[in-house]
Amino acid sequence: MNVKLAAFACALLAVALSGGGATAGPTPFAMPEVTAPPHPLRLLGPGRDAFTFLRTCAQTGNRYVMATSEIPPGGGPPPHVHIWTAEWFYFPEDGFRLEVGSRRYTSLSQIPGKTAPKDTVHRIMAHRGDLYFGPSGMLHSFLNTTNRTLPIVTVWAPDDGTTAYFKAVGQPLSEQQSENPPPESRVEQSKVVLAAPKFGLIASESHDEFVSGFDTTLPPDMADNHAAELVKLLTEDGPPVKTHIPCGG
Repeated sequence: MNVKLAAFACALLAVALSGGGATAGPTPFAMPEVTAPPHPLRLLGPGRDAFTFLRTCAQTGNRYVMATSEIPPGGGPPPHVHIWTAEWFYFPEDGFRLEVGSRRYTSLSQIPGKTAPKDTVHRIMAHRGDLYFGPSGMLHSFLNTTNRTLPIVTVWAPDDGTTAYFKAVGQPLSEQQSENPPPESRVEQSKVVLAAPKFGLIASESHDEFVSGFDTTLPPDMADNHAAELVKLLTEDGPPVKTHIPCGG
């Protein structure tokens, strides 16, 4: 998918509805159709990731937040942990390396390498159509390993601080900037690290802070990508979810 096509996908994710397989692997997952609002929230996030938010807590009653992102070559967030939220990662194209931890951190006071042990990270080369699920408390990051900008679709559930977090640390972008973020623009990672705990996250500035080593196997608890749960979340209404902090927009 080139940048222009990916930008169009940000305005309208019009792919076929499919339940997908229960296990992340060779069977591609098709995202349910999700139409962006007329003026979606667009932000530059950590790693020069250009986010277009298709759904936020304001539209979903805190049940989830969904975004498409344009990730530049070598881009992607440093290792971090969502204490209050689970996350799905959907890869429309080849070229991403997903990194996920082995441990589960259950409190904002558990900082890898400081108040808790560092983690062994599993490195997974994602393929076109792959869907992965990361439970709350799992250390994770991803990296665009190619020399071209690539799209990724991410869903966090519930939206407990996620929208508010990105609004707090991100930089507003125009539609044109979302397609081609200025090379010199970057959200300062130190700002991200300091702000993260308020929104239920533990963030690092580099791999060395949180990671003790690497593995190339898929963790057993990631064999199930919770595809049916994601489809239900995106296609069916539900009651609002009570969260730790108010909806961020």
